Amino acid sequence: MSIGLSSYPTDGEDGETLLKNADTAMYQAKEYGRDNYQFFRPDMGLQAVERQSLEGRLRYALERQELLLHYQPNDKSQNRSYNEC
Repeated sequence: MSIGLSSYPTDGEDGETLLKNADTAMYQAKEYGRDNYQFFRPDMGLQAVERQSLEGRLRYALERQELLLHYQPNDKSQNRSYNEC
């Protein structure tokens, strides 16, 4: 379970802002793995805005077919001798 925490009045003066900031902190906690908690920090809001901006730009690039996928297989068999089989 991941938990995000925000406190009154430092992180917001109304319920909506406090919930939004706690939600932002929860997503930060999830990035650190399971069973974690994070207190809201003002820089988290900036990180969330930057992430949303990047996601929007990537969606736009996908719609315009501006991304190209290259696949390079990792063939470890070249490093093995035939005796190891």
